[in-house]
Amino acid sequence: PKVPNSSPSFGSPAPRAAHLMTYDTSRDRIVVFGGTLGALTSPIGALLELQYGATGMVPVPITVQPEPAARFGISSAATYDPVLGEVLIYGGSTEFPGASGTVSYFDDLWAWNGSRWTQRCSSCTGTARTLGPLLHDQHRGGEVLLGGFDGGDELAGTWTFSPPTNVWQLVDATNPSPRDSMGVAYNTDSGTIVV
Repeated sequence: PKVPNSSPSFGSPAPRAAHLMTYDTSRDRIVVFGGTLGALTSPIGALLELQYGATGMVPVPITVQPEPAARFGISSAATYDPVLGEVLIYGGSTEFPGASGTVSYFDDLWAWNGSRWTQRCSSCTGTARTLGPLLHDQHRGGEVLLGGFDGGDELAGTWTFSPPTNVWQLVDATNPSPRDSMGVAYNTDSGTIVV
């Protein structure tokens, strides 16, 4: 990836908050989805890619159908799968967790390949959730989903997703213990996830 020697200068994208963001290494772009332009009860479904240009960060607006429902990205999970060459987003909610009003939660997985969205599953784990991190496991291949929040309770457990078979599997129902919004990292040297 290119590293700027000064603060990036942004073009025209509107400021947004509570979005998801991940880096697509094969296309050298930052992918941004969802979030809000202000109100915590009005998520947007807009997709935006950012790419370094001669003058700094350049927005590349994308309009493609079908696309995932509008959601707060911060409550969703996102990762880049280098084997698939796709950005994957999972779950999320229609309102910022803790906001008043009716909240819908998602249990879907969408893949963005740079030109189109593909819905991999609409009811992936059987429990719609938000605030659960999704990581690519380079050692074993596929993705790992941890914990989350279902609107009433924090969730425990570890799920894996196998892209070749498009199958989710609960591999540990109790670990990590019930939690959401956790910090996680993938250790490439040991092939482990650190919570």
